[in-house]
Amino acid sequence: MSGSVLWLVLAGGVMHAPPPAPALLHEVRFVANKDIPLSCAAFFPDGKTVVFGGGDFMGPGRLLFWDVATGKALHAHAKHTFAITSVAVSPDGKRVATGSGHGEVKVWDPRGQVLEALNGLAENTDTVAFSPDGKWLAHTGESLVVRDTTTFERVRDATKDKIFGPYAAFSPDGKWVVGGLPSGDLRFLGVPGWKETTYATKVPDQGYYQPRYSPDGKSLIVHTMIRKKDKDNTYVYTVEVWSVSGNELGKKRFEVSGNHGGTAFTPDGKYVLLGEMDLTRKNRVRVWDLGAGREVVSWVASAGCIRDLVVSPDGNLLVSCADDCMGKVWDLKKLLGKK
Repeated sequence: MSGSVLWLVLAGGVMHAPPPAPALLHEVRFVANKDIPLSCAAFFPDGKTVVFGGGDFMGPGRLLFWDVATGKALHAHAKHTFAITSVAVSPDGKRVATGSGHGEVKVWDPRGQVLEALNGLAENTDTVAFSPDGKWLAHTGESLVVRDTTTFERVRDATKDKIFGPYAAFSPDGKWVVGGLPSGDLRFLGVPGWKETTYATKVPDQGYYQPRYSPDGKSLIVHTMIRKKDKDNTYVYTVEVWSVSGNELGKKRFEVSGNHGGTAFTPDGKYVLLGEMDLTRKNRVRVWDLGAGREVVSWVASAGCIRDLVVSPDGNLLVSCADDCMGKVWDLKKLLGKK
């Protein structure tokens, strides 16, 4: 495959390069000698392949399939009109869903062939997610669409509700979809009825973003943004971790100050990983002990804002995507050993 299409740099493989960051295994780019953002990633269920999504803001949107064992790219594609902003792999590993600007949603096979091209009904598709049983595909920007993965017909129509979004996640037991809203609510929808069942307590001037469940379904992490009532309309950012049961929030486990992008749990549910988003300095990945509610290890991962974090199914690897236009693959087992 031509180097003009893909470029993979192994840590330490460039002459006169600075010393690699601790436990950094690989750096991945879309195109040689050209800065193209990688904004999202997902592991296949067997942990053997990572799929990266991104691209320039005005396109094309790029998708790259990367082999974990060899540390090399398998194949790449540029079939989205605009940059890919979200990516998900089905539980059986047979399909990949991608979302991008202007409502583009595509479903691919593992070879990179487009199986379905769908209308996302949104300005930007911030979430694509498969249900744990693989029966449903949810995608959301300003509102939520749910499709049957057999026919890809809409079973939950976004035109009936314009305020569910822009982010959503399925619970691990597949019984709920939770959505985070800028209006300050968390909404829970029952599956498969798709009817709203409850709200979280509304906080004035606070928006909720990027909800994500722990693997055991007992914790929910959400990003918050509170507008300060000052002349500059500045914001206060935090990450909140709550206990959750069904469609009810319980006790707040802990809160982490600062603006963070990517969020991931380890498969055993013991740790939550947060990627910093700070334009004024280098950004760290922070690892928090979920039970103790304290940080156990952190390291500088990028010169730019971290957009996404994903952990391999076996918990050994971490992939980060950031504004430095590269995906990074870390030895997470080694990093957690330093705690």
